[in-house]
Amino acid sequence: MRGTMPTDSRLWALAHANANATAYGDMDWSPINASWRARVEVAAEHFDSGEVFLEMIVKPGRPDEPTVSLVALDICCRRVDVNGTHRDGDKPRRQTHLQGEPPPNFVQWLEPNEFPVVAAAGTVDGRTYEHVFGAAAKLMGVDVSSVVWQDPPEGRP
Repeated sequence: MRGTMPTDSRLWALAHANANATAYGDMDWSPINASWRARVEVAAEHFDSGEVFLEMIVKPGRPDEPTVSLVALDICCRRVDVNGTHRDGDKPRRQTHLQGEPPPNFVQWLEPNEFPVVAAAGTVDGRTYEHVFGAAAKLMGVDVSSVVWQDPPEGRP
């Protein structure tokens, strides 16, 4: 997460599943830290243009671990880590999870019937990434029907 959740009521509301927001634009992928990132703008109540984004990061070395984040004012409000490792008590647990809803350390483990399954340690096709993006956005209360999907590039940036 880029930072802790501030007390700004706009961010608090956006961080809940009732964000009632709409993402739009093209999924244009660009290199970032040896990964690929696509970022689309989000129209959300109480925010100006350019303040809220939905982004997806795909790591070529770990294609089965994409991340989708809702970012407002450069703060990650919510994030879905597919096949991500997170602490569950004192033990690491590798499972798809949603985090970032206040309080900042909130984690919701997602079961296979709640979220698209991405096979671990395998190749992932563009259609699977698109399903992950849409499912994560839905969990965050963001409509992505106006997003023009493009598959992430193959290989390393």
